[in-house]
Amino acid sequence: MTNEIIISKLDKFIRKYYKNKLIKGILYCIFLLLSFFLILNTLEYFGYYSTLTRSILFYSFLTIALLILYFFILVPLFKIFRLTKTISYKEAANIIGTHFPEVSDKLLNLLQLQDIASKEDSELLEASIKQRTQELSPIPFVKAVDISKNKKYIKWALIPVVILLLCGIFFPSFISEPTYRYINHTKHFQKPAPFSFKLLNTDLKVLQHGDIDIRVKIEGEMLVDKVNIVINKQIFEMNKEKKDIFTYSIKQIQNNATFHFESSEITSNDYNIEVLPKPILLDLQAVITYPAYTQMKEESFTNVSNFSVPKGSTISWRAFTRDTKTLIFKSNSKEESFSPDKNGRLSFSKRIMFDLSYQLFTKNNFTTYSDSLEFLVNVISDLSPQIAVIEQKDSIIADRVYFRGQIKDDYGFSKLEFHVEKYEKDSPKQTIISSTLPLNTKENAQEFYYSYDLSELKPGERLVYYFEVWDNDAIDGAKSTRSGVFTIEIPTINEIEEKQEKTSNQIKKETDQSLMELKKIQEEIRELNKKLLEKKELDWQDKKQIELLKKKQDQIKQSLEDISKKIKENNNLDQRYKQQNEEILKKQKELEKLYDEVAK
Repeated sequence: MTNEIIISKLDKFIRKYYKNKLIKGILYCIFLLLSFFLILNTLEYFGYYSTLTRSILFYSFLTIALLILYFFILVPLFKIFRLTKTISYKEAANIIGTHFPEVSDKLLNLLQLQDIASKEDSELLEASIKQRTQELSPIPFVKAVDISKNKKYIKWALIPVVILLLCGIFFPSFISEPTYRYINHTKHFQKPAPFSFKLLNTDLKVLQHGDIDIRVKIEGEMLVDKVNIVINKQIFEMNKEKKDIFTYSIKQIQNNATFHFESSEITSNDYNIEVLPKPILLDLQAVITYPAYTQMKEESFTNVSNFSVPKGSTISWRAFTRDTKTLIFKSNSKEESFSPDKNGRLSFSKRIMFDLSYQLFTKNNFTTYSDSLEFLVNVISDLSPQIAVIEQKDSIIADRVYFRGQIKDDYGFSKLEFHVEKYEKDSPKQTIISSTLPLNTKENAQEFYYSYDLSELKPGERLVYYFEVWDNDAIDGAKSTRSGVFTIEIPTINEIEEKQEKTSNQIKKETDQSLMELKKIQEEIRELNKKLLEKKELDWQDKKQIELLKKKQDQIKQSLEDISKKIKENNNLDQRYKQQNEEILKKQKELEKLYDEVAK
């Protein structure tokens, strides 16, 4: 029990011993940490070290501060709370003995007896321990530690504190500026100079492959003639826009970049250009599906800006994009949006009925519209078919008319018809007859042949006939084209008689005249023959007369041929619609006889 009192007194001494060390350590920490702080601040204030040097000093200070705090504060605290090993009771007794010499041996002897008593039981040892305890109990062991001796360290701790307070009051920048630069040790700070760089750009973000103009202003008492910009460690000279403003344009920038300015050994802060991904249309394919009736095969075009398609074609666009959130299809002030898949691909289709002018825009979170691409799709309308027809009448078969025609179209035909409109004299009555002709609907150009029988026509009837062809337009409907119109008009019986009478009179007149001319020529020939018989040789005049007679003979022959044609035409009309004129027949026989004579 009494021994526990001595142990308790020793424990109190040990705690006070380490408390004294803690107080001393705090004063040491204040002195050392503030001194180091002032030294480093002084060096940085005047030195403006680089980021590397400043980082080394900063982390060195942190390391030293942690070591000082550990050895001078944390270690005594751990020992006060017995978190770590402390001095032994014997070591404490020796320390107490240096302060109280009269108890040094007695306290050590008591501790030794206690050790022996713990091993063996003896009344003599117990009596001796009790006696030593009674002698030492009145002595205050804790007084062996004099905390007041630490007062001498306070004045040393106050020196950096006072300097720090004075600087904070009268020269705060000496404390604040170096401290700020140490805290931001990775950031470059330029040393105060006769001038400074002021970046005029408010935004350093730019789309990929875009351009950015860097503008800097020189501020201060001194102006410079040359400023360099250092971009990713590459030096470029800036252009002088004004006496205090310099510019430099970075073209087609693709990646993030860091830059700063340099002039007269003065360097600015570092600035960062952030390159934003630009939405890009890498590839555009247009797959055209033509209307079935055109018989055209599907076609594909890649990166073609303008093309033409038949009306009604369907175009499927297949796009490949990069960094694109939305593709905008704009046409006729109308916009449609399409979103690419995770691979940047998308597709959409439209049926083209009219000319289409459209634009494509790419868009992402960083830009509303990127560069637009303009396209034009020209619609080719289905043309009307073409038809050309030639009419031919057979001189042998007068009652039949023949046609040879050609039809053309851009894609094919649906049908070809022959129309006949029959009108009676002085009557509104109309009869329409239509016939369908065979044709190859898929062939774009082809010829056709056709004949029509006119034998059933009656006097006074008028016949109008033509061909009509239709194309195969499945979009707007089949379109038709008519050929030229042909007309046959049969005279009435009265008109035939009048014409016949007029023709007959003319034939008579022409025949009589030809006969007279023929007799005259025959007379001249007989006289010429007589004359030639009397001469042995023909002179120039004789030859000339012979040529002249032959020429007249040919003319009469031609006149007789013409009269013969008229007689035949008149006879054909008579044969078809009425009895032949007997007098004309007689004249025809005479004419044929004369013609034979002339031909000889």
